[in-house]
Amino acid sequence: MNKVFLLGNVGQEPETKPTMNGFYTKFSIGVTEYVKGEKKTMWMNVTCFGKLADNMAGMLHKGSKVLVEGRLNVHQQE
Repeated sequence: MNKVFLLGNVGQEPETKPTMNGFYTKFSIGVTEYVKGEKKTMWMNVTCFGKLADNMAGMLHKGSKVLVEGRLNVHQQE
């Protein structure tokens, strides 16, 4: 099973772009945790498609608190 829940703040204004089958919206989320008293923030990129993409583009702004449920895709950079 590949399911993830992320709670954090939107790091940039959502960006909506067209695709062949509609459009998508992407944005980043800063997820903060405290390890041994030290604050660590991980940045996750989120992509939504279809009706959800339309809703997210209209409701989210930089700094908004958001809870995301989805699946995790890992891309390695060279």
